[in-house]
Amino acid sequence: METIDHLLVSYVFARNYWFKLLTKAVELMLVDALIEANDYLGISLHAHDPEDFWKLDDTIIKTIETAPNNELKKAKEIIQRIRRRELYKIHHHLIPYSYLVSTNMRNGVNLPNLRNGPMMHHHILDGFCNQYSVPKDKLEHFKNITAQDIVCSQKSSEVLLKEEDVAVSNVKIDLTRGKDNPLESIKFFKDFGCDEKFPITDDRVSHLLPAYNEDRIVRVYAKKPELVDVVSEAFENLQMRMYGEKTQVHETPKRKRIRSN
Repeated sequence: METIDHLLVSYVFARNYWFKLLTKAVELMLVDALIEANDYLGISLHAHDPEDFWKLDDTIIKTIETAPNNELKKAKEIIQRIRRRELYKIHHHLIPYSYLVSTNMRNGVNLPNLRNGPMMHHHILDGFCNQYSVPKDKLEHFKNITAQDIVCSQKSSEVLLKEEDVAVSNVKIDLTRGKDNPLESIKFFKDFGCDEKFPITDDRVSHLLPAYNEDRIVRVYAKKPELVDVVSEAFENLQMRMYGEKTQVHETPKRKRIRSN
């Protein structure tokens, strides 16, 4: 039971910390900044020489911020937005602490004290698009969503979206074995020094184990606050075209859309 506890806790941490919405927003913005600076700084050229590659550390961000060159203006603006917390916008939804307790994920696992932490509540950011989990019957043949998919799903608007207006994050989280059950690859021994190994079936562990072992989440960010409404609508159109329904967490509240304009 402790084995599956560790796997489930790892999943929760992956979804709410390592792949946290704000973390991914900063990551996407840093990537955009590095791409904008690449032609001038030749960042990608250092990847081919180990003696140069190890020098690519966080100091490159400070180099972009302090450079007087006009060639780095766009990259610098993105870094400054991160400093001001003007991140790409999306809906932010976290699993409450009570969920961890009710599903017995803490049994035998030394979790940090999260009771007063960010997982205790649901948070909504001002101005967002949304996210959805890929339906389980569509997981096998799922292809990553791109900014082009979002732009091509725009039907009508006064503003014409461009790919550079949208950022898409395709998140894949599993229990170390992709769509396969990790317990099927684990063998157990009766006692120390015993050479005979045996499997343990799911029903002997718990009846609360997940029916599926893989999660794919699509998140769409609007790079500019004034485009939240347009990107949100295009994202919903994409879901309707792919699945015949809106599979996102919930619709973007109109008051949030208005506030972001």
